[in-house]
Amino acid sequence: MKINLLSVTLDLLSGVLQVRMGANVTEEKELIIFLFSTGVLFFVLVQRSQLRRLPAGTILLTGFYFFWAGWGFTVIEDLFWGTFFNYLEHFCYMVGSLLIAAWSWAVFGRRGRSS
Repeated sequence: MKINLLSVTLDLLSGVLQVRMGANVTEEKELIIFLFSTGVLFFVLVQRSQLRRLPAGTILLTGFYFFWAGWGFTVIEDLFWGTFFNYLEHFCYMVGSLLIAAWSWAVFGRRGRSS
């Protein structure tokens, strides 16, 4: 029995990099975004106490955590349970977007109003 979990193909003529995970193809940008965002996540976790001092910082950080989870689910959905992880991915994007909108409103929405 042969199980092929990961194969990487680079077409030198077109410059296209394909990462095949299981039976599906993950675009290289999805994997690169997840890897870069994991680096940002490390920074966020190390500097969490400082970042929470931002106005409504907890909302902002929670929004980033949801986006990071969505980027992770994008990569995982190609391994197994594609439909389930696709729904989780888009749910995380929705919640992350709502949290970033709430953070924007909390920080910038009150400015310019006369008391």
